[in-house]
Formats: sequence, structure tokens, C-alpha cells
Amino acid sequence: MEITVSSNMTTTSRMTVEKKKLHFAVTKCTVDLISCKTNLPSSMLPKIVNKFLNSTLGKVLPGMMCPAADKVVGEMKKKMETLWVPLQIGARAIITYFVSGTPKITSDHARVCFETRITKPNGEEVEIPAEPPASDMESELGDKNSEVTFPVNILNAYMELCKADLDQDVTSDTAEAGAMLSGDVLKERVPEMELPEAHGEMKCKLRCESTPTWSLGEAVATLTISLNIHLVAGPQEDSMFVLTVDLKIAATFKVMNGELHPTLGDCSLENFREMTSAVGTFEPESLSGYLLDLLSVTIIPALKKALEDRIPLPSMMGSGYGDAALETHPNTLRAIVTSECDYSAPAITFKV
Repeated sequence: MEITVSSNMTTTSRMTVEKKKLHFAVTKCTVDLISCKTNLPSSMLPKIVNKFLNSTLGKVLPGMMCPAADKVVGEMKKKMETLWVPLQIGARAIITYFVSGTPKITSDHARVCFETRITKPNGEEVEIPAEPPASDMESELGDKNSEVTFPVNILNAYMELCKADLDQDVTSDTAEAGAMLSGDVLKERVPEMELPEAHGEMKCKLRCESTPTWSLGEAVATLTISLNIHLVAGPQEDSMFVLTVDLKIAATFKVMNGELHPTLGDCSLENFREMTSAVGTFEPESLSGYLLDLLSVTIIPALKKALEDRIPLPSMMGSGYGDAALETHPNTLRAIVTSECDYSAPAITFKV
């Protein structure tokens, strides 16, 4: 005799956060018997036997089927471990992700925020800047989508790795920028500047005053680089002028191949300050056009080169991000990814 059984198995797995890592465990497993059929004619099987089969199977099936749920959750745990695997940021550092706070589980979605630890090749840990207040506005999520949030301080810690790449000395031998370090060009661009006749070869020293910082708003991302610009001349490097100014660079972000890709946009100079001049009196803002041209062929290419070492994003249970939508909100980046789970607060339920 053959028996064909149709049933529904529902398991409930509770998600917890331990040591800033997500953990799953099966808390409940139920099996509902839908039908039980045999290959014998109904006339040959008394109703009492049918009732016996239904009763027995209702007791036996959970023990037969629920271990499969443990295996499913076991596979989920293996995929979950990929979230915590240290990832390389080029040759600059290793980044490790952890859960920040408690994920929010709704009937259809999961919302998870990450924090990081970034370690240089020498083992030194990069200090993560204090996290500014993030937007409490939640993104609109479609069916079975989840939200993954990355605070802006991750980007700022990453810029600590890139800071040294931006410091440079520009001389007449520097490609593209060298031609701009001539007295004729400076006098043409800034007529108020009183350069000495025999000023000798000039050099422009560009230094980051501090770690460049990102500011994120609604659909807006701006990188601010505070630069000390010092123009010197002659073998003794006599000071011509020195000033500090903020270079503002608009940017957008997207996810490609599981990495965060910034694209740089328009630039501007703001907040001219701490200026001293040995070449006459002039408004520092009068240097804006000249300096923007100079920085566009010095700092900007160096920054683009540094940003080629992309920030890898944590693998979402091995599924990757695909063409995840990326949103910019106050002090946060949010990736909207497609979920594989059917969510039910306060636990996650998987139906087999």
C-alpha cells in the first residue's frame, strides 16, 4: 500500500544580535496535515483506518520533517557568516562589518544598519569618527525589499586612508599644472598680485589641513577637503602667499559588483581664510578661478585615483546587491536590496 501525504510545514526562526552579529535559531516548527491518500479503493479502507492514519501522521510528521528546518536555518547561518568576513579595500586596509543597533523587522521587510572596523596593513585601527545624527525617515520599500544602511562615518574613516594621497608639490615639471606656475600666468589671472621681477622657479605646496569629510543630505553628497595652499619661489622657497580654503566636490554613489562607487561632480572653493601675502594686497577670492583650474589637474586626479580602491559592501547572506538602488539621506547611505525571506515580526518565518 502506498500513502501520499500533503502537508504544510511552518518554521519560525528568531533573529537575535549577539556581539554585534546576527544569529538565527529555530524556535517553533509546526506541520499541518492537509490530506492523506492511499492507492487502495476507499471501499477497502474503513473510515476508522483513515482516522488512525491521520492521527498517527499528525504526530509523526513533525519529527520527520522539522529536522529539515534545522538544516535550512543551518544553511542560512553559513550564508550569514559571509556578512562578517573581513574585506580588502585595495591594498589600503581591511574592513569588517558589524550590526549597529537592533534590526527592524516588519511584516514584509528587514531594515539593518551596519558599522565597521577598518584596520591598516600594519594592524593599526583607523579611528571611526563619531556618528552624526542620521535621518529617521525610512525609505519606501516595495514587495520583499530590505533596507541596508551605512552611516557617513564609514565614508569619513575611509577618507583617512586617502588623505596622504592628496598632499603634493606642484612644480614647473608637473604635467598639466606646471604651465600654470609662471609669473605671466599669475599676473594675467590675478592682476593685483605684485610678483617680483626675479622670483625664480615657483612651487605650489598643497596639503590637507585635516581628513576630508563627507556630508550627506537628501539626494545630495558633498566631499569637503580643507586645503593649505602655499606658493613659494626661488631656491630658498621664499613665500609668495599662503592661504587655507575648502574645496567642495559634489558626488553621487552607486553600487557595482558589490562595491561602493563614488562619482565626482562639480567643484567650488569656499571659506577662504588664514591668508598671508608677500606679493601685494588682493582679495583671496580673486584666486578662485586660478586655483580651481590648478586643483582640477592636481588634487582631483589624485582623489579619483585614490577612490579606485572601492569600499566593498557586506554580502547579504551570499546573495549580493545586484542593481540595488542607492539613496542618499542625511548622514546615511541606504541600499535597497531584494529579500529572500518572508518576514513576520518579531520573528522571521520560512514556509516550506
